[in-house]
Amino acid sequence: MFQDQVFPDRKHQQKYLDILVPYYSEIINEYTNIHCADLQAAFQKLSDSDLDKMYLDDGLHLNDKGTSYVADYINPVIKEILSNTNRI
Repeated sequence: MFQDQVFPDRKHQQKYLDILVPYYSEIINEYTNIHCADLQAAFQKLSDSDLDKMYLDDGLHLNDKGTSYVADYINPVIKEILSNTNRI
């Protein structure tokens, strides 16, 4: 999986993701004000060398380039959500 490619020595994290991910749609359906952006899909489009450039040395936290990439990716998602929100 993607997680194993980015964090080969952090397999315990994948175990927790495998447990939690199936419940996301249930949570979203129950709490309709929750919106999600598929960041995993965004990062799957990148090559390994591009991924390496987006993380700090710890291999877990995004650096400035990674944070900018995420912001650019979720910006249209946020705009779409806000355009469909009833404003007072």
